[in-house]
Amino acid sequence: MVAESDRASRVGLAGVERGGVRAGVRLSVREGWRRGDCLTGCLVVLGVLAIIGVIGGIWLANNWRDLAADVLTPPLVEAIERSDMTEEDKSRVIAQVEALAQEFREKKISLEEMGRVLEEIAESPVLPLAAVMFVEDQYIRRSGLSEEEKADARLQIGRLARGVFEEKIDEERIRYVVEPISEPGSSGDDFDIRPPDRVSDDDLRAMIERAREEADAAEIPEEAFEVDIPGELERAIEKALGRKLDVQPRETAPPAEPREGEEPPAETPPSGESPPPSGG
Repeated sequence: MVAESDRASRVGLAGVERGGVRAGVRLSVREGWRRGDCLTGCLVVLGVLAIIGVIGGIWLANNWRDLAADVLTPPLVEAIERSDMTEEDKSRVIAQVEALAQEFREKKISLEEMGRVLEEIAESPVLPLAAVMFVEDQYIRRSGLSEEEKADARLQIGRLARGVFEEKIDEERIRYVVEPISEPGSSGDDFDIRPPDRVSDDDLRAMIERAREEADAAEIPEEAFEVDIPGELERAIEKALGRKLDVQPRETAPPAEPREGEEPPAETPPSGESPPPSGG
């Protein structure tokens, strides 16, 4: 494939030279549009675009794995870093995501295996909890609800997600719950969640009450939906691949330099050791 790419590039560049790209540009810019120049210029542009398309297609065929990994990984990492997980859990999850992307980029993981990974993640409690975290971050946290209302919203949405994971609440009931913040989709059979700036606080309150109704009907306990996200993610990936990923520890950012006039923070002694006595 690399040889074919090089050959296509050489043929394409030779074709451009013979087609008179330089002459076409010179005539159109310096001497104006004389008879035949418009046709020549248009053909040159079409030829260049065709060559770019061929070369771009060859590049995409050779590099689509890099493109997929590079495009999908950064926003996912950013969302994880903004989440309410502990710093340790964030580090573990991001390390798994980056290792998965790297092995996919290096062809150590096939497209079929990646599909199995996604299926296992979809069947784990990670996906419902991720939906809860998304609603909290994008809708509840940014809303004008009181702190008490926000806390209740997190509880009810979490109960709903647990009901979905335990298969006690089906898709039809989910559609009913999100109806106050959604609109009919393009096909008429599906629905689209409206962006946060088009969802009012009253819309959110209506959705939260519906979530409470469905969770109560499914007899979901009045408790937070807690999941060991790093552990569940690791188990899902290992089950799909039949092995663990080669996860490299993430580098932690160095501590911030103290600003001018500030004292550097005191070092914390290791666990079990007493701090050194003050004074001489």
